[in-house]
Amino acid sequence: MKPDDLIYQNLKSSLAPFEEKGRGESVAFLNWFLEKIFRLDSVDADDAICDRPNDRGIDGIFVDHTQEEVLVLQGKLKQRESSIGDAPLRELAGTITQLSSEGSVQALLDGGANEELKRVLRRNNVKGLIPKGYKVVGTFICNQKLDANGVEFLDQDESIRVYDRNRIANEYIDVE
Repeated sequence: MKPDDLIYQNLKSSLAPFEEKGRGESVAFLNWFLEKIFRLDSVDADDAICDRPNDRGIDGIFVDHTQEEVLVLQGKLKQRESSIGDAPLRELAGTITQLSSEGSVQALLDGGANEELKRVLRRNNVKGLIPKGYKVVGTFICNQKLDANGVEFLDQDESIRVYDRNRIANEYIDVE
């Protein structure tokens, strides 16, 4: 895959099968990413996604038991050509604080977050993983390139990983 394959107009046809699941483009992009880059099967990818109103900025959660990480997923599908600066990364940094302790996870479970997010948290036992030392990592996924401000922010904050257009293209493996 080439980075230009992730330009919206070029990516649209790849997302069509994921949109058929009845979710919007943004969720289809996250679903595509989970299956094509993280190599999850379709059920695990669907189970990781909780992108709905009142999701508290969390589009999905994936637990990597090998690395002992709770990945807080946030996907952005951009139709117009732009770049990723530091603003959405700062927002994600704030979002992941909601999973910084057992108490903060319990507050999400007890609060007004959507039921899909609560199911993902319970199914993955996120509340129980935090005291075991699992690291919470914000994972920002976008079909645009990271700009200098975004790079600078990442140099200062190791709690966030970005999968931008270039990284996705580099990590994509065409099994066909």
